[in-house]
Amino acid sequence: MKKWSICILIVLLVLSWLVLPVAAVMNPVTATVSSSPVAQGEKLFINGTAAGQPSSVAIWILGKTFAVKQTEPVNSDGSFSYELMQDTTLSMYSDQYFVVVQHPMTNGVYDIDWAGAPAEFVYDYHGTTPVSLFRIYGPGSLQGSDAADAIVQGINQSFIDDTYTRLQFQIVNSTTPSRIGIYQNGAWYLDNDGSGTWNTGDQANMFGAPGWTSVVGDWNGDGTTKIGVYKDGTWYLDYNGNGVWNTGIDKVYSFGAPGWTPIVGDWNNTGYSYIGVTNGQQWYLDWNGNGAFDGADKTYSFGAPGWTPVVGKWPPSPILPKIQMIGNVYGLASNPSAGINEIRFTIGLAPGAPAMDLTNMIIVFSTPSTSPIILIQGATASTSVFTTNLSGINPVSTINPSDQIEIVFKVTPVPVNTKVNIEIRPTIGASTAFSKATPPTISSVNVLY
Repeated sequence: MKKWSICILIVLLVLSWLVLPVAAVMNPVTATVSSSPVAQGEKLFINGTAAGQPSSVAIWILGKTFAVKQTEPVNSDGSFSYELMQDTTLSMYSDQYFVVVQHPMTNGVYDIDWAGAPAEFVYDYHGTTPVSLFRIYGPGSLQGSDAADAIVQGINQSFIDDTYTRLQFQIVNSTTPSRIGIYQNGAWYLDNDGSGTWNTGDQANMFGAPGWTSVVGDWNGDGTTKIGVYKDGTWYLDYNGNGVWNTGIDKVYSFGAPGWTPIVGDWNNTGYSYIGVTNGQQWYLDWNGNGAFDGADKTYSFGAPGWTPVVGKWPPSPILPKIQMIGNVYGLASNPSAGINEIRFTIGLAPGAPAMDLTNMIIVFSTPSTSPIILIQGATASTSVFTTNLSGINPVSTINPSDQIEIVFKVTPVPVNTKVNIEIRPTIGASTAFSKATPPTISSVNVLY
């Protein structure tokens, strides 16, 4: 009996030794969203863990006319936390969004990536020549779940070692749904209960007079719509929303002139409705919301006389990489036996990208044995400073279309067969990332990519 007990114990120990590593391999990356649904204008966090000590994971967020891919550093304990900022969720549609968290696995390279030119395609970088998988931006692009499915299909190819986990979250409108109403000669009838018919739950007010134009907006930023009237540059706004004029509480402004059309919008994304006027071509917007035209306000020329103005929060364009690497990435070694101690590569703007400020751009460098190091721009290359050189000019404050700017920075010597991770984080647009192992034999000049 004792012999059988010992045998069973040995079998159980062997099985636990076999099963536990397999379970760990099957789930190298896990993640959750902080909450769902999320109201527009609220933060959202994607938190998780990644096994195997990768320097980063890639976060793909895909929705209707929305596509973001960012890399998020992984901490020494394997945890990571990605923040979707309030300004971003505020501009997102009320809709379902799909997340793919991508782990680069043993080679440390994102074999499926959105980091090349042209910038509107996702590529398979597994082979020597990148292969376009699908269009993620522009006419004919995949969106939402279709884009997420295409990324997963690419990762699931037998020769790709990357892995992933999938999530979803919902963005919802943070305000009361819009409802209908009518106005004539100062009389307002508002369908407060949203039934679509007039009944005792609705609201009737007298606010205005014949010849005055109706305007509506959230004048005090409390999330509900209030009424107002406009004529020949004069505005009367029901600031407290009670439907009647209250001297000292409600607002009267002079902004505009006879013949100009009143417009209302949240010009600076504060949650308040501000006034403006247009003649169909020239636009004057009360940017600071004080009801008077001053130096803080905005003027635009957009359109032509006779056209009807419209105001809205139009869907934002996807955040595209605007900086891209051009040509090879070189690793230089002043002492090859110690390893690579200098990185050089060239950057340019993606097709169609405007001129961009470089003074606040950062570069993040890491290896599996080192924490991410943030480098800033400067005049002399070091392990904390990168230089920008354009035809002998260093530093370069702005990169313009057609510019090719050489980036140089120092690193603590990196030995053979060690993965290096480089991420360029511009002030505008998505990051551009690169991961590659140093060669098995290091010379004075090495082509890393």
